[in-house]
Amino acid sequence: MTKTTFMKMKSFLCNNHLSLELTKRMVKCYVWSVLLYRAEVWTLKVSIMNKMEALEMWVHRRMLKIPGTARKTNEKVLRNVNKDRELLKTVKHQKMSYLGYILKGSRYKIFN
Repeated sequence: MTKTTFMKMKSFLCNNHLSLELTKRMVKCYVWSVLLYRAEVWTLKVSIMNKMEALEMWVHRRMLKIPGTARKTNEKVLRNVNKDRELLKTVKHQKMSYLGYILKGSRYKIFN
């Protein structure tokens, strides 16, 4: 579903006339929002985390128009985009925020 969203906007997101910063903000707004919908209730398994990291790198490579056959490491691609891997960190942060929200409820009062 996320790749479909990216491909619908490919002509806009892979445009060389836009700055890289604007493109990254547009990806975060339109593509990541589709992926991260209700992410706080997901069960994070190793296979899902690997797929999310692969998707993040796929999007960065498409933004920079790097073909799949190019022999560039993920670190080089991340340096070109001036980013760290942040998608998985965002999901984990959402999960922790959701847990805090749940534990605030009256049902989970430990010390009262």
